[in-house]
Amino acid sequence: MSVDIFGAIVNGTFTEGVSYSVFIQSMIAVFSIFTVVISLMINRMDSKFTEIGKKFESATTQRNQLSKQISDAYKRLSLQLVAIDTKLSMDLFAKGVSFQEQEKAVQKAVDSQTSNEEIS
Repeated sequence: MSVDIFGAIVNGTFTEGVSYSVFIQSMIAVFSIFTVVISLMINRMDSKFTEIGKKFESATTQRNQLSKQISDAYKRLSLQLVAIDTKLSMDLFAKGVSFQEQEKAVQKAVDSQTSNEEIS
């Protein structure tokens, strides 16, 4: 069944006797099917985006936990280094090495390490 749309507009009916109401009803049916298909696609995409969002949230939570663990480990290590440095300084002071001599030895070691790193 061929439909002459221009003829239908001019004459008020389609060439093979199909009225406007039948044509409009068929267009509404096609549009309804199209709308259902589009809404299903949107729902599927929405569920995918929700899934991606949950994965992103999980990854962010894990990153924050790791960052906190690293920060805590750094704090513990810093405190341990301070304790070791303090104990070593006190032991050296008890043996008669002044704090100024200790500082000079530390500065010399740092300078030596820096020059070794520059050579490498």
